[in-house]
Amino acid sequence: MNKNFDIAKEKELVLAAQKNNQTALITLYRNHVQEIYYFMLKRAISRQEAEDLTSQTFLKMISALPNFKGKSSFRSWLFAIAKNTLMDSWRQHYKVKTVALEEYLELNVTAADVSYDNSRSKKFMDKLDLVLKQLPKDYQQVINCRFFESLSLKETAEKMGKSVGNIKVLQYRAVKKATEIAKNY
Repeated sequence: MNKNFDIAKEKELVLAAQKNNQTALITLYRNHVQEIYYFMLKRAISRQEAEDLTSQTFLKMISALPNFKGKSSFRSWLFAIAKNTLMDSWRQHYKVKTVALEEYLELNVTAADVSYDNSRSKKFMDKLDLVLKQLPKDYQQVINCRFFESLSLKETAEKMGKSVGNIKVLQYRAVKKATEIAKNY
């Protein structure tokens, strides 16, 4: 944003842009495009992605502009759009398929195996128990919390006295190690 650009002038531009004044809209774009682009560039995988995310931010800004009430500065509002655009991109990019633990560990389990009233269930649970017992205690605990107790990352972190980031790493390593061990069964 141009440092000589004052807030009163920006409010006038926003009001004019809300009334479909193209010149005002272009001026708002020019005043903020560089800092939004740099914001994206620091967080994106490539220049092309940063450019795409910057474009998406301004497209969202244009469609949401009629709803802008001025409760915050236009710049803050625009950066909120940019952050949300970036987070949407990350969610899409890092979307992880959810699978059952037994499928992930490749224990060759069918629905009948998990039924607790047959001998195959006992066989499955014995296999799983053998795999889990070979893991370090903190790996066992994170798998137990996340998969058997169905605790959230935050709940698991609180229970284990660790940060959410640590729990994510522990869970990843625990499942990876369990998968390696399960290949022997």
